[in-house]
Amino acid sequence: MIKRANQLPYGLGAGIVTKDINKVFKFSEKLRAGTVYVNCYDYTEGITPFGGFKDSGIGKDQGD
Repeated sequence: MIKRANQLPYGLGAGIVTKDINKVFKFSEKLRAGTVYVNCYDYTEGITPFGGFKDSGIGKDQGD
């Protein structure tokens, strides 16, 4: 599943739905996405860095 997701030309956001926190860490480390949402999608705080990978942008806004 991770390989399939990473083959997409875009990488702005990804979502993981699970009850297992260990799966969250395992999958999120391997996903090439700017934001990885857990058990929700498109929720951010105003101070959350925002950006993407691949054709979804370069770098992060409000990041280091």
